[in-house]
Amino acid sequence: MATESAHLNAGFARAADLAAADVTTEIVDARELVDAEASAVTHMNEDHADAVKLYATKLLGAEHGPWRVTGLDPDGLDLACGDAIIRLPFPERVTTARRLREVLADLAKQARAG
Repeated sequence: MATESAHLNAGFARAADLAAADVTTEIVDARELVDAEASAVTHMNEDHADAVKLYATKLLGAEHGPWRVTGLDPDGLDLACGDAIIRLPFPERVTTARRLREVLADLAKQARAG
C-alpha cells in the first residue's frame, strides 16, 4: 500500500489534511530496528518503566501516570497513558538495536538531570 495523504480528525475543530510524509517513516535502512521493536517495547515497559515515565513527564511535559511505550520507529518513541498518546522524537534517526539502547539511555540521563 502506498500512502498519498491522510485526514486526521482529532475532535471538534481539530481536523487536518496531511501529506504522506507527515504520517509515514522510511524503514528500508532500519530492518534491524523493525525486527527488534516488539522486544524493545516489552523490555522498556517491564524493565524501565521509570525511564518511560520520565520521558513523558520530564522531556515532554505530560501529566504523571502509568505511561507505556506502545511502539517505536527510526524517528521516535510512541507513549500512551489511558487515552493520552504522545511522541518522543529521537535527536537523530535510529536504525539499529544498539543505537536505540544508546539513544534511550541518553534520553533517560537527560530526563533525570532536568
